Amino acid sequence: MLGKKPAAMQAQGGEPAVGGYEAGSGSNWNGWRAKQPPKANTGEDTVEAHIEGLAAALGMPTNEVASAIASAVRAYVPPASLSSIAAKETGEAVRVLLQEPSQGEGEGAVPGVAAAGGSASGKKDTTGKVVEGIVTGMEAMPPSNPHLLLHTTISASEALSMDVPEPPLILTEPQAEAIIHKHLPEHRQSSVQKLTEVKNHGYSYTSKVRTYIVDIAPQPSESASLSTNSKPSSCFITIAHPPPAGHKPLALSNSLQTTHHIISLIHSQTDIPIPLPTLDTSLSLPSTPSIPNSSKEGDKQPFPYHILLSPPSPIASASILSVAAARRRGILPAQSKESTLIELQIGRFLGRLHANVQNDYFGRVRAPNWDLNLKPAALARAQVFAPATQEEEESYSWQETFTALLEALLWEAESTGAVDLPYEAIRGYLSRAISSFLFDDVEVPSLVWLTGSEEDVYVAVDPVSSTSSASSSESTRTTSSDSNSNPDKDTGSAPPPQTPPTSSIAAILPNLTHALWGDPLLETFFHPPSPTPALKEAYTQSGGQELILFPRQRTKRLWYDLLL
Repeated sequence: MLGKKPAAMQAQGGEPAVGGYEAGSGSNWNGWRAKQPPKANTGEDTVEAHIEGLAAALGMPTNEVASAIASAVRAYVPPASLSSIAAKETGEAVRVLLQEPSQGEGEGAVPGVAAAGGSASGKKDTTGKVVEGIVTGMEAMPPSNPHLLLHTTISASEALSMDVPEPPLILTEPQAEAIIHKHLPEHRQSSVQKLTEVKNHGYSYTSKVRTYIVDIAPQPSESASLSTNSKPSSCFITIAHPPPAGHKPLALSNSLQTTHHIISLIHSQTDIPIPLPTLDTSLSLPSTPSIPNSSKEGDKQPFPYHILLSPPSPIASASILSVAAARRRGILPAQSKESTLIELQIGRFLGRLHANVQNDYFGRVRAPNWDLNLKPAALARAQVFAPATQEEEESYSWQETFTALLEALLWEAESTGAVDLPYEAIRGYLSRAISSFLFDDVEVPSLVWLTGSEEDVYVAVDPVSSTSSASSSESTRTTSSDSNSNPDKDTGSAPPPQTPPTSSIAAILPNLTHALWGDPLLETFFHPPSPTPALKEAYTQSGGQELILFPRQRTKRLWYDLLL
């Protein structure tokens, strides 16, 4: 299957390699032509075998050939056009990619794009063989659904190109302190009192992003003279691996650059109290004596993540708790006054968001420069590969945008076996929904948080009461060095706090990984049995449109539930 490591290739001793290709060094054209083309089917194993066969025939590592294929398809084919792309066009995209200079040579090099080329010499024999192999193999297995074939090719390529998984996302206290010293001038002498990883149990969870809440403690000498820094304060630090250059994933997942751009839009066009964070994509931090293996103080040290740092707030982490955690602990009953007031605030925020932050097209939110963290010359080179991609991805039909996203997720779930669902029946019902234009009643694309939920909204609580909440693995995991408890141990047996939270929102996590331009009804906050009467009333009074007027809109919401 796609997620498994491929079997070792029989590339030596003259034995046939996998996928029907003859093993060779790549210098003999006939040495790698297909003896017997792969069987005509759309199975994942066929695509895997084809890619492995190409690698064996060329005498090249499988991951290099796979990376070239995945890069070519992604650079050349926007998700909305996967069903119309041909094998020869994909091969031509590979040809362009392999004829570019290899990565790491000059300012214009695009990392990872020329992986299968091997060097900057532009070996035309290797290029021709990879291109011809892709075309031959893909044409030898004509699928009934070309959309599925291209998705399978991409996923197989990416699965085969992963030698090792990405390293885990971990932030240490010295690193957090260096980030604060670098970006918060008023806290350059402060220290990190506690570092806590935010554990998100909601729909917005993703393994590609980690958010920490940092308690900042001023130096003793400061607190005596600087009253502004003597109060407890905290901030959020979000880290993520930098996206590969030119990589535009099929699944909806926004980079930190895009997240920063989205928050900038919200900050400039609404009064929603989400502060504008600082984005750092330099991949470096100032060296400090507290960081192991760092050079002398003042120099830079490498840091493998992109950073999103929120401004500090005059409140300690022990004094805030997510709305969802407060409900689980029984201190925020659904019908309480505090709960109603919080729902009113959430409704107002969503109404202002959907009414004031709008766009001309549906789909992914694009940050400037397509999220490519490249220098101008490299960016220009990358855009040559797919000059029309930006226009093609600007969909003016919500039905087209939503169904493409849903089909991609259905295929991913089916191919990996992650979820057991009646996929053929679902696709049949989806075809009927499309033919009745079920999703085409959305005229104006609004910014949709999508997976935002009560897990991402924090309220102020009594510090003593919230201590047991914050220490529970249900909501957070403390990484403070002075903690004597096991950070992964569930401490939920502690007596739940009895003091209800305040009726105002204290913080909103900068978690917009899945935000997009779409239908406001798609929001998780509108997932049945929500919205509550209070949230719905505040939403419509703040600019939001009536969510459900006709029975077909309830049917549409069922499809949105399936997406979640």
